[in-house]
Amino acid sequence: MNLDFPWLGLLAYAAALVGLFCVGKYGAVPLKWAVRLMVNALIGGAALLAFNAVAAPWGVHIGINAWTTLCVGTLGVPGFFALALLQLI
Repeated sequence: MNLDFPWLGLLAYAAALVGLFCVGKYGAVPLKWAVRLMVNALIGGAALLAFNAVAAPWGVHIGINAWTTLCVGTLGVPGFFALALLQLI
């Protein structure tokens, strides 16, 4: 059978496009979540740094590490108050 048109190459190209579309569509969601988590952690770290600067004269200090920044970054104000309460206990 004489095929003048490269059907196999066209089929491989179409399969690669479909695969790229699936990876791009479904792979972007976890990346978006990871970026949002990192931004929230940075905001939480900045909030804890500001709190430590203001509360230092009273001897109150909340450690800044990955756990506390993620807690404040993801939970917001309730997470901050939970850490402050744990610090006072």
